Amino acid sequence: MRCRQVQRQLPNYRDEAVDGCSRQEIEQHLAECILCQQELEAWAELDRVLSEFPTGEPPPELLATVMEKVALADKEAALKQAKPKLIERAAAWWTRLKKPEGTDSQSDLWGLLINLGASLAATWLFFTDWGSYSLGKEIISLVQNSAWQEFASLFQISAGTSQVLEDFLWNVRIEVVGSFYSLLAFWLA
Repeated sequence: MRCRQVQRQLPNYRDEAVDGCSRQEIEQHLAECILCQQELEAWAELDRVLSEFPTGEPPPELLATVMEKVALADKEAALKQAKPKLIERAAAWWTRLKKPEGTDSQSDLWGLLINLGASLAATWLFFTDWGSYSLGKEIISLVQNSAWQEFASLFQISAGTSQVLEDFLWNVRIEVVGSFYSLLAFWLA
């Protein structure tokens, strides 16, 4: 045997915890190697010094304290194992809620249909009489009523210019609807 192997086994050799075959090899090596003999003597000195210290009985509450800490450590380990499951479920829920753009899924289809339906409903309400109120009709009636005619005469607006203003207001109306679509699409996206 080599010195390193023998020196690793010296504490077990002193405690007689080495099997017979290894014990014989260690004894043969110790008979020839002075360095390992000195190491064995150092272990013997350590045993002698340690034996001089008084041994005391552990306090009675030590066992209860140790067992309590072990139970607490077991609970903490169980919580640490449970937390990743909770975090993984929350992360999975969030990724289902906020899918990356360009993915095809049923929720994307429903979002598109709701957006389209809201846009069509807004257009229908804006351009038709529904009940007694229609913004589109009010804009056109503003252009055609007598108050507008008085305003046009004040600024010497001709009939042709009045038609241009009516077309302008119609285009403003279309721009308002387009802006509404853009805002709705941005809000639903």
